[in-house]
Amino acid sequence: SIHQSQHIKKILLNSFTSCLYFFHMLTLVNRSYIPVNDEILYDDNKDLIVAQFNCLADGLSDSFDQESKYLTWDARGDRLIEEILRTNADVITMEEIDHFNDFFEPKLQESGYKGFFQMKQKEKGHPADDGVCIFFKESKFETLKMNIPENYDRETSELFKKSDDDCLRLKFIEGSQVSVFQILRNKLNGKIGLFMATHLKSKVGYEERRQRQGKILLSICNLIYQENDIDYIVVGGDFNDVPNSEVYKEFLNFTFSKNDCSFHLQSAYSSFYSNYTSNDNNNDNNNDNNNSEDDWSVIEAPYTTFKMRKSVITKRTIDYIWYSSGFNVVEAYSLPNTDTDLPNLCPSGEYPSDHLCIAVKLQSD
Repeated sequence: SIHQSQHIKKILLNSFTSCLYFFHMLTLVNRSYIPVNDEILYDDNKDLIVAQFNCLADGLSDSFDQESKYLTWDARGDRLIEEILRTNADVITMEEIDHFNDFFEPKLQESGYKGFFQMKQKEKGHPADDGVCIFFKESKFETLKMNIPENYDRETSELFKKSDDDCLRLKFIEGSQVSVFQILRNKLNGKIGLFMATHLKSKVGYEERRQRQGKILLSICNLIYQENDIDYIVVGGDFNDVPNSEVYKEFLNFTFSKNDCSFHLQSAYSSFYSNYTSNDNNNDNNNDNNNSEDDWSVIEAPYTTFKMRKSVITKRTIDYIWYSSGFNVVEAYSLPNTDTDLPNLCPSGEYPSDHLCIAVKLQSD
């Protein structure tokens, strides 16, 4: 009847209006780059912006205590892209990616990025539907070929390449975790960098495995460095461990060497907070939580993940950007104050992942 038809139209209109209102309310929390001081200016011709982001796999998004409407891909997908693009990163390392081919790759290609991806391995009880990737600006970088190192330990990892790209991929023999390596030449200054994206084993009780994985990755990075013409190294990843952990110390203390040259990696946010000067002592960008539980401590980002699972709230630092000598951190992407700017646990209406994207601007010496 006409009355029923009008009633149905009214219901559909109200439903459509509610959806529009909901998605309009999904506004990203405000973030910006913070300069380490007022004297250093970023120069695109010689400097580098690196971002690191665990995007929360679509297939893993139903394990949180938040309202389900904030966990759907429709609510999160475009905002993940928005967050990535507003960092204006030259290179992005990403984890928990299960929409590479059908979403991230085409979306980021529209903005001038090219990416390489590797799916996690199948592991009993843990279906592998997500993986890690590296994206870079094609206007600023070009890929260079690299050979698989001859003498890496094949009992702990497998290195391989695909026929259609220059990316080197790693599978750990122990567990499902993977990593990707890419050598990129900066078209503006000719500098050559080795970039790695990784996602280490999660959960309490696997600290020793994460340490072993870290040792393997560092050893392979060093072999690639020794066998190729490389000026610097940058690593981004979700380490699933805090700054007082053994795997963190492995990355901090490992010595890269070739001929008469040797160097260590530095954590970008640790470097930033060690040099940051500000009169504002009331926000999460001033470090009052170094995640340390013993006498060994280090200044780090106050948190990179903020979530609740099974009524347990987690706020800690487990995501990092590491870089080699030859750079200084001149700006860092701000972390929202969780009391005022990010009052709801993530994912939420303010943020589309349970991890915060971190990013830094690196200036050549």
